[in-house]
Amino acid sequence: MRIDHLTINNFHGIKEADYDLHPKATILLGNNATGKSAILDALAILAGSYFLGIDGVSSLTIKNDDIRQEVRIEKDGSTRRVYHTPTKLSAKGEVHGNSFEWSRERRTLAGKTIQAGAKQIATLAEVNHDDLTRGEKIIRPFLGYYSVARLGAQKKETKNQKMALADLRAGYMNALTEESSQWVAERWFAGLQSRAESGLGEAKPIFEVAKSKLLSLFQRGERPLVDIRHDSEIDEIFVRFDGDDGFIPIHFLSSGFESVLSMGIDIIYRIYILNPHLGANAFEQTPGLALVDETDMHLHPKWQGHIVEDLRDAFPALQFVFTTHSPFVIQSLRQARIIDLDINQVRDVGDHMKKSIPEVAEEFMGIENLERSPYFMEQVSAAEEYFSLLKSASLTDPNELAKAKAKLDSYEIRYNRDPAFIALLRAERNSSILKDN
Repeated sequence: MRIDHLTINNFHGIKEADYDLHPKATILLGNNATGKSAILDALAILAGSYFLGIDGVSSLTIKNDDIRQEVRIEKDGSTRRVYHTPTKLSAKGEVHGNSFEWSRERRTLAGKTIQAGAKQIATLAEVNHDDLTRGEKIIRPFLGYYSVARLGAQKKETKNQKMALADLRAGYMNALTEESSQWVAERWFAGLQSRAESGLGEAKPIFEVAKSKLLSLFQRGERPLVDIRHDSEIDEIFVRFDGDDGFIPIHFLSSGFESVLSMGIDIIYRIYILNPHLGANAFEQTPGLALVDETDMHLHPKWQGHIVEDLRDAFPALQFVFTTHSPFVIQSLRQARIIDLDINQVRDVGDHMKKSIPEVAEEFMGIENLERSPYFMEQVSAAEEYFSLLKSASLTDPNELAKAKAKLDSYEIRYNRDPAFIALLRAERNSSILKDN
């Protein structure tokens, strides 16, 4: 699956919007509350339309809270919540090599999410699922939604989920929901490692490729991971850093390491479980859509500078849509599209951007004078006011003279932690009519 164009009407805080997505990587940029996460949610609902054709996998719906709304104050001071319908999400893209247009709609507050606009994609999913269960070599698309909040909300292990581990549908269960099932991916990794060590089938080369893909996400940092394995006695996954002799459990990792590892192992698991007939090639050949919210959260700036490329290199057939607030993420981009929601501008990036962090912050994020600290800029402004006051003070009005002197005193008190700056101010003052008596 690939989504090339997205149209949103009355969804979350968005009244109406259209977006063209890059086939490989799109980055949503903007201030808080500009709609970045709303766009990802819309894409998740549209991508999840594929699940309408697969029994046992729930499709996302447009909920009441998704409908654009506002609170109005009545004449008597009371408030009234107003919902704006219809809410409609539409997409153009490619599914199983076929070009499609599909939509999901909620026409009234009391109504349900209409599926008619997604009938074709649901039928295609149903046919391909039946073909795959009969042994046909259909490549199923990967779909996944990742955010800090989602990775922190884990679904509990249940009997039904255990039974579904070997089912092809498991690759889509909870793929786009607000809660993830991290234990499922870890259980699959443990099983694959066990079969690889036992020499069963082609498990060893598949496991080696899966492990190398996962470790590749951690190779450009100051402490690369060099090994990852499941301990069957403790029933936990451990990792080893370059230069260390021992392993540590993954729950001891920093938030940044843990979030990237959780996302990586989930992508690897879902890709393989959907397309086991591809063997070790599944990770290179499986297409699909990965939505990543708050890409830079918990990551050191150096890591922010290569996380996008790390994911793209590991899973080259996937289409990624990221949100970020980090200039380090933007600086690292190549062959990508930036959608700036603050100014409603789209910019395509070719080969590496080659801009400094101050240039990226100023050009893409509206931050001015980043080369200097806010305190320095405040000092400059204060000095300009101080020197202007020295020149404009009146000798003839005692009240104005007293006010001017008080103002100068306040500046000198405010910046007394900077002796050189204060010395300059006082030197200028002593050569003026406002010198201290």
